[in-house]
Amino acid sequence: MKPQEKKDRIPSTVGVIMIAVFLLYDGLQALLSFIPLAGWLLSSAVGLVGNLHLFLWLTLRGVKYNGKKTTATFTASITEFIPLLNMLPALTLCVVTMIIMVRAEDALHNKKINEKTLP
Repeated sequence: MKPQEKKDRIPSTVGVIMIAVFLLYDGLQALLSFIPLAGWLLSSAVGLVGNLHLFLWLTLRGVKYNGKKTTATFTASITEFIPLLNMLPALTLCVVTMIIMVRAEDALHNKKINEKTLP
C-alpha cells in the first residue's frame, strides 16, 4: 500500500497572492459600479471572470468542492451579479473562506498521517 503524502494545497504565499488578485477584482468592480448601466454590466462581467478564475485556480490546486465550499462560492457569485451590491468584496471574502477551509482540511489530513506513522 502506497503511503499517503502530506497535503499543502494552498501554501501561505499562494494564499496571499490569491487574496491580492481578488482584491483587484473587487476593487475594479467597485470602481465600475459608480458608472450607471454600462458600468454595472461591466462590473457583472468582471464578477463572472473573477468567479471563473477562482474556480480554475482552486481546481488546479487540487481543491474539490463539497457542500460548504459550494455554498461559499455560490453566495459570492450571486452577490457579484447584483448591481451596487457587487461593490462589496464578496470574491475576496470567498477566497479567504476557501483558504481557511482548505488549510484546515490539509491540517487534519496531515495530523492523521502523523498519527499513523508514529510508533
